[in-house]
Amino acid sequence: MSPSTCSCHAGLRDQAVDPVAEGIDVLVRIGKVGDSATLISRKLGVSQLIHCAAPSYVRRHGVPTHPRELSAHACVGYLREGRPSPFEFVGAEGTYAVDIQGTCHANDADVLLQLAQAGSGIVALFDFLARDALRTGSLVQVLSAHLSTAWPIHAHYPQSRHLLAKVRVFLDFLVTLFRAPGTKRAEASTRPRAPTSKGRPKRKVSPADRA
Repeated sequence: MSPSTCSCHAGLRDQAVDPVAEGIDVLVRIGKVGDSATLISRKLGVSQLIHCAAPSYVRRHGVPTHPRELSAHACVGYLREGRPSPFEFVGAEGTYAVDIQGTCHANDADVLLQLAQAGSGIVALFDFLARDALRTGSLVQVLSAHLSTAWPIHAHYPQSRHLLAKVRVFLDFLVTLFRAPGTKRAEASTRPRAPTSKGRPKRKVSPADRA
C-alpha cells in the first residue's frame, strides 16, 4: 500500500478530539505531548517558528534587527480571544514574549500566510508552512539571528488502529512531510510512544496559535 492508494479525509480543529468516539484514524498535534491510556503517540518532527515578511513590505518599511524594534512595525498575528498573540523568542534567560501591533490579524495559518504575502506586515509561521513562500521569494525571513520557539509534532492514534496498513503508510508519509530539508529519514522517524494510564492528552495550540 502506498500514499497514492489511500483516501484521506482531513479536518482542522483547535480543540480536544476523541478519535475513538469519532472514528478518527490519526490525529496530528503540535505542542507538548500529554499522557493517554487509549492513544499511541509517534513523533513526526519538530517545527521552528520563523518570522517573515513580503519583499514589498521590507522595501517600504525596512527590516527589524532586534525583536524590540517590532513596536515600529506592522505585524500579522494569530488571534486568540480577540487579540493578536505576542511573538515569542528564546534568549539567554529563556523564552520571552513581544507584544505586536497591526491592522490585519487572523485565526487561521493559511490566512496569515496570505496576509503576509500581500505585504500586510511581519508574521510568525511554522517553518513547514513558510517553506514554499521562502523558496519562491514571496516571503523573506527577518530576525533570523533571534531564535523563536520550537514545537514538537506528534501523530496520535488509537491502539486498535496502530497495526492497520493504511495507518502505517500515512504515518510514514507524515514523517516525510514534516521532516526538515536535509534530514535523513532515520533521524526524523521515531518509535511510537506507548500509551500511559494518566488520562487523555492535553490539547496544545494549533500550527499558528503562537504566530
